[in-house]
Amino acid sequence: MEYIVETKDLTKKFPNKLAVDHVSMHIARGDIYGFIGKNGAGKTTTMKLLLGLLRPTSGEMSLFGSTKLDEGRIKIGSLIEEPGLYKNSDAIENMKRFAILNGGDVNEINEILDLVGLSGASRRKVREYSLGMKQRLGIAISLLGHPDLLILDEPINGLDPAGIKEIRDTILKLNKEKGVSFLISSHILDELAKITTRYGIINDGRLVEEIEADVLNERCQTNLKISVDNVNKAESILKENNLLNRYEINDHELVMFDHYEEAAKINELLVKGGVKVNGLSHSDMAFEDYFIERIGR
Repeated sequence: MEYIVETKDLTKKFPNKLAVDHVSMHIARGDIYGFIGKNGAGKTTTMKLLLGLLRPTSGEMSLFGSTKLDEGRIKIGSLIEEPGLYKNSDAIENMKRFAILNGGDVNEINEILDLVGLSGASRRKVREYSLGMKQRLGIAISLLGHPDLLILDEPINGLDPAGIKEIRDTILKLNKEKGVSFLISSHILDELAKITTRYGIINDGRLVEEIEADVLNERCQTNLKISVDNVNKAESILKENNLLNRYEINDHELVMFDHYEEAAKINELLVKGGVKVNGLSHSDMAFEDYFIERIGR
């Protein structure tokens, strides 16, 4: 797998706080990587380290397979916190100014504004924009120079439902049509779940877990947990009866992700097969429950 961002034991210490604690992160090309954690967990600091806005205390980073970080950062666009826009200018003038500052091509401005859905409002003063439109303009500015990766820090924070949908649709469009990869921090889990392909969960500066979205979806779906005295024998019996397809084994517990509606039949088969069933329970863990389990409230 090709990783466009890879860190090993990345660490940042401030005088009174260990903000990033030996983080080893992996972002593949094409990922929409959802970076999740409570306020102060280390999300923004990690992003700033990747962008060169802060120097790490220790650890290693590679961007696009190379440790030549300045060369890699040329391929990255970013929106950290809120965009610093010229509110008395229109969108095109804002784009031109940032193109000059960042070495972008003014000839690509109209194409980018169309891509983020602002071509119809390109001549309006930015002070008249909604918060969602300002965020989309911030993303447009970060797209100058055709970056391969966008790093977005809380891009939907403070937006109303319409604004959130605008940003979500823009991210998906850029990912599918232009092949742009994303590192996105957010605490709005339900919205992030609609676009993310891979998650990184950070707590108190430590990366608790990286998990693929499809694996998380499986873990958070309805399941049947069966506690037994002999899990191997139970597994064999259920397989013989074509009742075990997608499942996990945890100590003396089988967790089944299908056939969970046949709990009575499963119980009967196991008992007849000489397996002692200590308990059966349905579970339907929500995304929020999963994350809280790993980082606490």
